Amino acid sequence: MKINVGCGYNYLPGYVNVDASKNSLADKVMPAECMGFPEKSVDVVQAFQLIEHLGYFKTLFFLRECYRLLRKDGLLVVETPDIEESFRIFLRGGEREREKVLGWIYGSESRGMNHVYCFPGELLEKKAVAAGFDIVEREKKFFQESRPSLSYIFRKRNNESKEKIAVFSHYLIEKGSVDFSDENISFENEKTINELEKFIGENETDFILALAVFNPEMISHFFEFSGETALVNIIQDLLKSDFVSGLYGKLTEFSAGGCCFTESFGKTARWGKDIVFRAKSGEIGRFTGKFAEGYKIFSKRMALIYSQKMLAEGIKEKYMGNIQKAAALIKKSFLLCRDNKMAKNALTSFEFSRKKP
Repeated sequence: MKINVGCGYNYLPGYVNVDASKNSLADKVMPAECMGFPEKSVDVVQAFQLIEHLGYFKTLFFLRECYRLLRKDGLLVVETPDIEESFRIFLRGGEREREKVLGWIYGSESRGMNHVYCFPGELLEKKAVAAGFDIVEREKKFFQESRPSLSYIFRKRNNESKEKIAVFSHYLIEKGSVDFSDENISFENEKTINELEKFIGENETDFILALAVFNPEMISHFFEFSGETALVNIIQDLLKSDFVSGLYGKLTEFSAGGCCFTESFGKTARWGKDIVFRAKSGEIGRFTGKFAEGYKIFSKRMALIYSQKMLAEGIKEKYMGNIQKAAALIKKSFLLCRDNKMAKNALTSFEFSRKKP
């Protein structure tokens, strides 16, 4: 079987034509990152002028989905705008060339036709290889005048760990457990998937369980996918106890004790792993000093993001005259991430202004 994915109005005979839009010539309407075909059932996947419409993280899922579908030595054929050559055309071109190539860089304003993320060739090659492909052929061409393209043929390289990760990625989307609307969460999910790949080939269950400190929902889904019901139950019990919120609360406690951000985060991560493995042994309790509800991922990156949001809320409260609430928010913002210089400066300024007679 051969698939023409993202077909739009480019219907190809001899292919199963696939598109996410009902307003297309697709034989089957389905998203590129989660196609409803069996594993190892496809010989060729063709994606012409598609991935630039998906976005960075969705394209990574698409590459893994192609890996899942393809048979041994199956081919993935990709064509996408050559963003680097497009920039060169813009910089050296006249008014007409600039106008034409801008439409190629950004895509059309028609629904679903805008370009979300154009991959430079080097980055696309890196991500395709990471997904389990070898590069068979690369070519530079012009889709139209002043609209340069990159064309690739990738071949599937058999690898058991990548096979399992590809099937797991499909499982996540099929369950509705992946939300691409938040880039920061997508970044953390991708990081967790990469960490999982390091351990699944070795069947290192305890190493995987330790990742629940940072992304418990993702790890719960993985154990569910792997049929490890007991481990799923452990993580779900932790989530019911607002585990991630408890981690951020503990982070602020270590920070209040004078630890720098890196030291506070490391201590909190070790504390969290101890909680996880005590839960595995049958100990589970509720946390005291919870930070706030609604936190799903524990990481340095997310701590800084939450700190910035809390700082903004604190500054707003100050302008509104809610001084005590503002003071509490600004202090918590700093304790959440001592590396947040804006929070540190705001806290110092705020405390100084309150001391003035």
